[in-house]
Amino acid sequence: MDKKRIIIIGSLVALVISSISIFIIHDPLHIIVGVIIGTFVSILNLFLMEIAVLGTMLHNKPIKAIIVYFLRLIIYAFFAFVSYEISHHGALGYGIGVASLNITLVIFFRKARIDERK
Repeated sequence: MDKKRIIIIGSLVALVISSISIFIIHDPLHIIVGVIIGTFVSILNLFLMEIAVLGTMLHNKPIKAIIVYFLRLIIYAFFAFVSYEISHHGALGYGIGVASLNITLVIFFRKARIDERK
């Protein structure tokens, strides 16, 4: 899978959702900030996951993978808290931002598996 393509498509999905929120929510700034934060966190965690997997699979360093995994959880929790402190809409936007890249990853993964079977 091409990471750059996944990040671009996931960011575009988040942008479309943010654009739709402008018409639905009276004050969309909070949800847009939440989507930006969520997308950033999701991209950062994508790279941290790669470090964890490579550390375990290639270099046989499970401690490194565990530390990176807990770092990922701390990052998710910290930015979720920050988004919630902005407003409830910020927390909703954060969830949308995180979900948009994860949904894109699932779609690409399923498409790659289907292409492998052919």
